[in-house]
Amino acid sequence: VQAGYGAELDVHLSRDGRLVVMHDESLKRTAGVERNICDMTAQELDACRLEGTEEKIPYLEEVLPLFAGKTPLVVEIKPCKGNHARLTELTCRLLDRFPEVSYCIESFDPRVLFWLRRHRPQIVRGQLSCNFLKDRNNLAWPLTFLLTNLLTGFLTLPHFIAYRFSDRRNPSLRLCRRLWGVQEFSWTIRSPEEAEEALKDGCLIIFEHCRP
Repeated sequence: VQAGYGAELDVHLSRDGRLVVMHDESLKRTAGVERNICDMTAQELDACRLEGTEEKIPYLEEVLPLFAGKTPLVVEIKPCKGNHARLTELTCRLLDRFPEVSYCIESFDPRVLFWLRRHRPQIVRGQLSCNFLKDRNNLAWPLTFLLTNLLTGFLTLPHFIAYRFSDRRNPSLRLCRRLWGVQEFSWTIRSPEEAEEALKDGCLIIFEHCRP
């Protein structure tokens, strides 16, 4: 915010309905706790500390005021164990309480986008994807093929596609971008050279460890 940049953040749902800002579903890497956020209560989460510091795990209602009236947010919804509808609805309700925050919502899970299309069509929604054929993440092969090639788009009608930069030559991505006339995001950009390449191709960028 101080540098004038927007941010991308990920939102999970705790067992007792709190919206948690964290990249991973598991807390093993960031807090040394081998449990998933969706299985923990807020009280249990509050007892955790991040990466050897005294910093606690933040909730979305604590983060949003930092951006209100300032820079925009890309909010990624990360469902767990079928909680996509509840997580998306609660996130939208909380965002309603912060009208000065400019945001869009994205997800790898097309069910999130389908919910938004049905219940919150005015919210800009984006389909996250990559080449799952080379990085399956325990996905079944049919789902891997569908998500890699953006074949759920006719149901979700995304306003933008956020695709992994290293996988951007996928012909299906190029075809969907042309057919639907949607904006492409590239993630995750980690150097000024990658930023320049993506921007020349008409993409917006999600970046870290550099100032493009």
